[in-house]
Parts: sequence; structure tokens; C-alpha cells
Amino acid sequence: MTGVDFISFGMDHDLSNGAMGHLAEGEIHVWRANISGQESPLNGDYGILSDLEKARADRLRIAKARQRFIRSHAILRQILAKYLDRLPPQIEIDNLPGGKPALAEKSVPGSEILRFNLAHSQDWMVVSVSRDFETGIDLEFEDPKVDFKQVSKHYFLTDEQTWLANLPEEAQLAAFYRLWTCKEAVLKADGRGIGQGLGRIHIQFDTDESARGFFAGEGTGQSWLIRSFSPVDGYDAALAFKTRASAAVEPKFSYYHWSG
Repeated sequence: MTGVDFISFGMDHDLSNGAMGHLAEGEIHVWRANISGQESPLNGDYGILSDLEKARADRLRIAKARQRFIRSHAILRQILAKYLDRLPPQIEIDNLPGGKPALAEKSVPGSEILRFNLAHSQDWMVVSVSRDFETGIDLEFEDPKVDFKQVSKHYFLTDEQTWLANLPEEAQLAAFYRLWTCKEAVLKADGRGIGQGLGRIHIQFDTDESARGFFAGEGTGQSWLIRSFSPVDGYDAALAFKTRASAAVEPKFSYYHWSG
């Protein structure tokens, strides 16, 4: 699991003035934010959401889940607005056929393209942003009470279960979450959604502990590179991305903490 340093920035920073570095070709920016604050649906966070997002939030019966949904989607809009030089309520987000969120064309000035992905778990969220890489990101709270061995039987392939079982007992919980987040990140990057099934993704770890996910879809399938990291103690995350055919190198990564 890669340890990374997050640089703290918030609403008063301009993404275009070099304070955080320009999001250039070949770069992926990864954001984290805490969403545990006590928020009301009547505050500013709720006000900047779209009608569809408000409706989704209103359907959530558990107050804490509703608060986390509102907070995470509001922060996502604030981050994207900084890159696009727009106000957060002006950002229009569509869902692609597989459910992957994407900017609506009228939210994007000129020919500029911005790709992103969001995940949240318990008190934290992560967002990936890139101009030319399709990405998928996943985040999971490392719950010590989960019966990961039983879960593995249903969602992991045979060789993945063997790999997990052969690890020292004290390392298995973290390894389970690493494998889980890698699988979900690949499905989210592909755009077909986690409903396609974690069992259709095979994760292969190289000797240097880097990961590659193989999607067993129709035809020849697809391959994704994966970077695992821990954005905060007790949480595991994975970012899946596809290297462009014209550039057989990994993108440049930058990590930011949204202090809003």
C-alpha cells in the first residue's frame, strides 16, 4: 500500500494560477476530503446540488448517509468548478450508459475535456481528475469486523483467494481491502459499473507490488493499471487508469486535500 502526502488547499485557491500546479496533459490529480461534519440539508451544500442530486439525497432515510451524500457531491462540484472556472451550481453532470458520471457538454468551455470519478466511505471521500485519462477510483473503510474470508469466497477468483489465504494472518484484512478496492476501481474506470460483478475482474500483483486489473468482458477484454494507496489511516483506496497507446508511461500524480 503506497503512502502519499496530500497538500492542503481549499475554496480560496485558484487552480489556474499555478498554486496547485496546472492540470496538464499526462497528469492525474487525486483529492481527498473529510465529509464527517454536521451538515444540514438546508445549508449551502444542499443548495448547490442539481435537482437530481437533491432528489437522491432526499430519498436517503438515514441522516448520516444523507449528510455524507450531500457533502461529498457538493465538494465534488466545488473542485470541478475550480478547474472549469465556473460556479459550482453551473456544473452539469450526466450519467453515461453504464452509470459513470461525466460532465455534460455544456458544462465544458470550448473543447476542454475534464474526466473525473468519485468515491466515498464513512467519513472520507476521494476524487480523481484528469484531462486525458479515463479513471476509476474506490475508497473503503477498513472494517475489522467484516468477515472477509466469507466475502472473498463470493467475489474473488480462486487464485485471488489462494493469494489472500497464503498471507500472514495479520496481513490478510488489509490485503482483502486492497484487492477489493482494485476490483471496484477497474469496474468504475471501465464505466460498466460494479453491477457487472467483482468476479469478472482479475487482479494481478507484480513483484514490485504494483497492480494490474484484467476485465473479462466481451471480446478480448481490457487491461487497466492500478495504483493502491491509503489516503488516511484506516482507509484503503485504489485508482485504475488506462495508459494511452501513444504514451506507455504512467501519468504524473499529484495529491491534494480539500480543506474547503
